[in-house]
Order: sequence, then structure tokens, then C-alpha cells
Amino acid sequence: MKNTYYANTKEQMLDQHLFAVGFLARQILKRLVHNEDKEHLEKSVFLSGIWHDVGKIDPIFQEWLRKKLKNKEYEEVPEDGQHIEGSSKFSFDKHPRHNEISLLFFHLFFNSGEINKESMRRVEHAVFWHHTKPFRQKEIEKLIGIFDLLKDFKNETYQEWVSS
Repeated sequence: MKNTYYANTKEQMLDQHLFAVGFLARQILKRLVHNEDKEHLEKSVFLSGIWHDVGKIDPIFQEWLRKKLKNKEYEEVPEDGQHIEGSSKFSFDKHPRHNEISLLFFHLFFNSGEINKESMRRVEHAVFWHHTKPFRQKEIEKLIGIFDLLKDFKNETYQEWVSS
């Protein structure tokens, strides 16, 4: 169970969720958009879908989600997505949200030479903004700010994921 990552309290596997969102977004775009930039847009929406929740590999998120699943707390996924809630020990002032971690990982692991600059900008925007921005006492200003909030980046789970 250690290497199993979930996307939400519906026990949807994270890898399947990411692929499904990317695939469906691309299929919808294919039917709705008819212009010369369509190929770039298709790549953008597919990449946005497969990267949007990668940050849910966060050990803190997975631990929170596993506790909910263990306690059989199957709840509707809120309109703004599944986020850590209900813990007095947890604060988004001290830890990034999964969409912020997703953006950081996208920058660290995606080869930007595979798409044009406009597509890169679209994916970054979609990954970061697919959830509303939390209000923090100290705003995150650059990608290094997200990394700085990952105080336990040396955690074994992160190391295992980034080394694959």
C-alpha cells in the first residue's frame, strides 16, 4: 500500500485520475476548437490534465487522505477539489497546496523543449490555477517559495518519487 497514491476520497488511483483528466480535456477540445493552433492547444490541455494533481503525491496529503479512507469518510469531492481540511495541526501558511506542488514538479521534471512557449505558459497557468489561491499571511512569490514550504523534502517518499 505504500506505493499506492490516491487522488481523492473516492479511492481513485492518482495515475488513472491524471490520465483521465488529460485524455478527456483533449477529447473535449478536439470537438470544440477548429483553428490552426489546435495541435498546440491539444498538447496544452492534455499536459495540463496529466500534471494538474501530481502534487498529491505529497506525503502529508496522502497521509491525510489515507486516514479519511481508513475511517470510511467517503465524501463528495468538493467543487474546489480535495484539499487537507479539518486538521488543527495543518496550515497552508506553512505548507504548499497540491496544485502548487504540481507546478513545482512540472518545472523540475518536464522537458520544456517538447512544447512551444505559449503552450508552456498555458500549462503552467492551468496547473497552478485549477484551484483557487489560498490566502496566506506571506504570499509565495516564486517557485523557490513552493520548494521552501516543503520542509520535509528529504522525506523518503519524495526521494523515491523523484528518483524514478
